[in-house]
Amino acid sequence: MKSHPCLPIAKGAIAACIALSPLTAQAGPLGIYEGGIDWEAGLASGGCLTIRDAVSCSAPLLNYLSGLDPTTTVTNGGYVLPTPQGALESYIVLTSGGGAQENSDTDPSPAEVEDGFKSNDTTNDDFFATGQTGSTAGNLNDPDNNSLDNLDSVEDADSLGTWDVGIEWLIEALTIDGIRRELTIGFDYNQPQNSLTSLDYWALVTVKDLDNQLADINYEIGQVTGLTYDAYTTEETFNSLPESSDFATVNGVTCIDDDGILPILPIPGGQCPAGYETAIDNAQSTSDTEIFAFLPELNATLEALLAQGYDTVSTRMLFGCFGGTASGSFQPGLGYLEDEGNGGETTNCETGGFADVYLLAGAPMETEVSTPASIALLGLAIAGIGFRRRMTAR
Repeated sequence: MKSHPCLPIAKGAIAACIALSPLTAQAGPLGIYEGGIDWEAGLASGGCLTIRDAVSCSAPLLNYLSGLDPTTTVTNGGYVLPTPQGALESYIVLTSGGGAQENSDTDPSPAEVEDGFKSNDTTNDDFFATGQTGSTAGNLNDPDNNSLDNLDSVEDADSLGTWDVGIEWLIEALTIDGIRRELTIGFDYNQPQNSLTSLDYWALVTVKDLDNQLADINYEIGQVTGLTYDAYTTEETFNSLPESSDFATVNGVTCIDDDGILPILPIPGGQCPAGYETAIDNAQSTSDTEIFAFLPELNATLEALLAQGYDTVSTRMLFGCFGGTASGSFQPGLGYLEDEGNGGETTNCETGGFADVYLLAGAPMETEVSTPASIALLGLAIAGIGFRRRMTAR
């Protein structure tokens, strides 16, 4: 394998600029992925890529680039995280296969966060969608509030068809032993139902002010644009319908040229093209988490957003086939795409497989935060910078 400035060649060696350490148990709502993933180093190595406003990293590929077996778990010095369904109950779950997980028995209390959605259902739909144009639609029900109404009225704090969490509560959940940790998103596609083990997905994360004094701020997770996350600005708003071209794909396989001549190539699955000797399975069809994602700009500004007057973060997620694509006897997800009438459709289906999305606390941030008062002071100190990006009218 061709050498890389951030990654060692020797098997079993630990990368000099990518920290590796196991997840540790916590009394609070978020387990710690201690040290997390250095996604900046991962971007340089090819183990991570920018998907609009987000960064997505493949744990098996990072393992391989570090000289480890792709399946190496965190307890053995790798990146893959074992997350069986029972273990997910200790995390803040956005969506979980096989049934929604409870987020109500968590500290800090009250838990101003909703339960998780259910990603697969009894009708075997080939898609999962948390909502259409801001309302409940599709193949699921709206999750329970779990004291989210303590922020304001239930109608304001709970947006139908989205997963919602209070910003102040989220900051407290990420602050462990006085140290604020990086917001990390785990994605486990643990029972792929198609031969390519790939899945199309799109998400929109909206930061909201319940008093309607501040314009929404939107972050989009989707197709690669060629721009860095901080150079990309979404045009989507809370009620927007995405186009089929907005979707990204959890590629089942990443192809590696061991001679280092050809670039790293993610593909939906199957056999790698000529010239590529090694295939890395990014969706290992296990109960382990293989994909980790980050929203760097949102994570860095949570305290400032709270100080400005923002209250909640609402998330819409779409996984699978939309716009008329049929998969065998399964029904397509119709009515969710802006370009559906012009033949727009996605192709990599969900078809009853399990897709778990959950939050965990990553690497410590530079600023220590111990109390709500210090959170507010920190936010006020940097609020003057302003948020001229991603400001969109309701």
